Amino acid sequence: LAGGALFSHQIFDKDPIFYVVGARDYAGHDAEWLRSRARALAICDQVSIIDKSEDIDILLLAGPQAEATLMSVVDKPNIISELNFLKFSLTPITVAGISGVTVARVSFTGEAGFELHLPASHSAHLFEALSKLPSVQLFGSHATNSLRLEKGFKVKGDLDYAR
Repeated sequence: LAGGALFSHQIFDKDPIFYVVGARDYAGHDAEWLRSRARALAICDQVSIIDKSEDIDILLLAGPQAEATLMSVVDKPNIISELNFLKFSLTPITVAGISGVTVARVSFTGEAGFELHLPASHSAHLFEALSKLPSVQLFGSHATNSLRLEKGFKVKGDLDYAR
């Protein structure tokens, strides 16, 4: 598409795997678009596109105390302190007693933040544990959207309206 955007994603290279993260609302659309591109490029035998959006949840921990808070409940704090912005830890860690969590240093709020990627079956338990910490205050998607707009971060929905 000339001058258009189809979707906005974070792409983490986990050689030989690319882990693509986008908006859950567009997961089906995005997976099908990637599959159509693989078909058009005749590379279906070389790539596998697997939609894991029902299997993986992402919790966001953001704000000026995010790093200290996260480091206080992980089994490998050095992994957290070594992450740079837009980097993804390939090493699963244990967060607040929940194992198998991978961490991305990213946030749509404009503040320091971390995305915690984990099996959907464990996300409620991790949410409960994190929400009990005194440094954690809950905020919703509308707050996140207003903060990301303030920071100038665009998502596909913004681009749809801009056309």
